[in-house]
Amino acid sequence: MSVELLTVPLVTIDPPAASIRQHIPEALIDELATSIQAVGLIEPLVCERTGDRLRIIAGHRRFLACKRAGLVHVEVVIRADRDINIGAVQVHENIIRQDMTPAEEARLFQKAYEELGEDVEAVAGRFRLGVGYVEGRLLLLQGDPEVLGALDREEISLGVAEELNKIVREDYRRERLDVAVRGGATVAMARQWRHDVNRLAGIQPPPPQSNGDTPPAAPAYVPIAQSLNCWFCESGEDLHLLRLLHMHDGCIRAAYTMLKKIGSQG
Repeated sequence: MSVELLTVPLVTIDPPAASIRQHIPEALIDELATSIQAVGLIEPLVCERTGDRLRIIAGHRRFLACKRAGLVHVEVVIRADRDINIGAVQVHENIIRQDMTPAEEARLFQKAYEELGEDVEAVAGRFRLGVGYVEGRLLLLQGDPEVLGALDREEISLGVAEELNKIVREDYRRERLDVAVRGGATVAMARQWRHDVNRLAGIQPPPPQSNGDTPPAAPAYVPIAQSLNCWFCESGEDLHLLRLLHMHDGCIRAAYTMLKKIGSQG
């Protein structure tokens, strides 16, 4: 293994050829840039040589922050060993720093999965991670793309995403996703939603299917703000606190009338 520690002009460094980060929040770059302006770059960038220039292997966010902080020269560690697993270095740095979302990990693992003949154990070995960890991330790509997008934007947690993907009906799943994004949700709440909604889906007819001559119609889906309110107070606030009620239409109308009458007398 050949390693060099050098101070080089920042303009001679290029970003990663294929960054594993889909989104780097501007606030994180600004925060790190402020720190670098105050105390300098504490940890060198990790690079490889590409002709007369250098390319980032690890430290993409630090690289962007250095540019924003106005640094002219930076310290870099240059890795020259030919068999270096760049993907593994990037994954481990981002996992340790909690910089990579589970969705971004999933995409990287999927790429390696295809390169390695769809062998999960080989993927786990490449990145020096457990098979279960890799399988869990790959399952995200088999779930609802809307859930994956919300996870990518860090609007929901990994545990909530996993529970939402277990909701069998897409229309119910999307509705619960809107609730989670708009009002927040814990894993325990999402698990209860999954239990209640799947039970409800089992007693309600599924959406109409295509007859084979025409493509299946897209699920009827109305944004949560238009479709879900508390049936008693009619408010759309605190949606994460709503609970499913299994009642006949006539019973709901009777209960609604009764409670409104009680409220007017109070």
